[in-house]
Amino acid sequence: MPMKYFESRTYGEVLSRITNDVDTLGQSLNQSVTQIITSVATLVGTLVMMISISGIMTLISLVILPVSAILISFIIKHSQKYFRQQQEYLDISTDRWKRSMADIWWCRHIISRRAPSKNLKIPIRFCFNRHGSPSFYPD
Repeated sequence: MPMKYFESRTYGEVLSRITNDVDTLGQSLNQSVTQIITSVATLVGTLVMMISISGIMTLISLVILPVSAILISFIIKHSQKYFRQQQEYLDISTDRWKRSMADIWWCRHIISRRAPSKNLKIPIRFCFNRHGSPSFYPD
């Protein structure tokens, strides 16, 4: 990936994409290998049994396979749109979380400069973040 990609995206967005893409890839590979082995065994067993019982049942089985493949490709094509929307929402959430954590750190920094004594407890209910907007700060 070119550096321009990383410079144009927030840290949270890049981190979220990498983490979720790696996790999704791992889950997909685990599910795919198991599903392929199971499907091949089922297909071979079904064909052997159906040929031994009836040729018409074998023909029906062979007609259903392409229909289900078309159905699966339709589902995959439409689910990609929702996966992208979920990824974008997760990017925004991660970025907001990182900003909130930075704001809390900033409030703690300001408070520690104003009250350097560790024994002194100052109840702070409201603090202004570094951007000038108010943010909640718990005791």
